Amino acid sequence: MAKKENKSTPSKDFLERKELIDLDLRNLQEKHKLKMKELEFMRESDRLHHERELERGRIKTAEIRKTIMRKQDPYKF
Repeated sequence: MAKKENKSTPSKDFLERKELIDLDLRNLQEKHKLKMKELEFMRESDRLHHERELERGRIKTAEIRKTIMRKQDPYKF
């Protein structure tokens, strides 16, 4: 007569599949975290680039304004 398996204990195959599913889930969670960090980095990088461009624009505008004012009254500045 064949030996009956105890149905209350999970089989080895079930445990292996469960472990693979858990690993896959953790992998997906880590991928998501990395993607969020990448997006955060890109957003911050774009913001810093934008601020630098604005600062360059302000400097150029100030230099142009200064040049124009010197041409109008060279002894004042």
